[in-house]
Amino acid sequence: MRDLTGQVQRALEEMAVLQRGQRVAVALSGGRDSVCLLHVMRHVAPNLGLTLSAVHVNHGLRQEAGADEAFCRSLCRRWQVPLTVYHVDTKARIRSSGESVEEAARVLRYEALERLPVSWVALAHHQADQAETLLLRLLRGSGLKGLGGMRAVRGRYIRPFLSISPAQLEAYEKEQGLTHVEDASNYDIALQRNRVRHQLLPLLQQFNPEAVRILAQTARLLQDDED
Repeated sequence: MRDLTGQVQRALEEMAVLQRGQRVAVALSGGRDSVCLLHVMRHVAPNLGLTLSAVHVNHGLRQEAGADEAFCRSLCRRWQVPLTVYHVDTKARIRSSGESVEEAARVLRYEALERLPVSWVALAHHQADQAETLLLRLLRGSGLKGLGGMRAVRGRYIRPFLSISPAQLEAYEKEQGLTHVEDASNYDIALQRNRVRHQLLPLLQQFNPEAVRILAQTARLLQDDED
């Protein structure tokens, strides 16, 4: 536990934007990554003088959405973390905007998060998410800014896990005896990000097992170049 919590605390300190007394909400989907982030932040927030809460956005897209929300409510009660829940109508937005499911859900999610009365919202994007983002933007023909991927700090959003690998999170979850909910849509290869995750990245790892780490590192170097 010390290794991961220490990494996250150092990442937060290196951001050099958080101040004692500020309020930070963890975006909690109920999946492994966000559960691990909330658990880590429960240990780190007091060290940095931060007030911790959580937020769950129910997109109403899957039959399991209610069960996911109930899981998040139960978890936060058990851990004594205040939780805010927002319900958004993703299907209605898709009908009116013509956006993809992914895009409509993302837009509504960030609109909900913007309403939170906090200084910072912590997102659980990790090293593999960064690698996927770089590949997706490369395939779209993005320039330098886009190829830099996700920033550790963007507006009031912070990503303490960007240098953390999925294997580290899996090990942490097992070590701490944590549980999470599975989102079946994460395995739907009709979605482009899932095709990158489950088809393209494993193929690249056959050429280099360190492909995820290297791609995430490349994104960071490109951010430095842009700066």
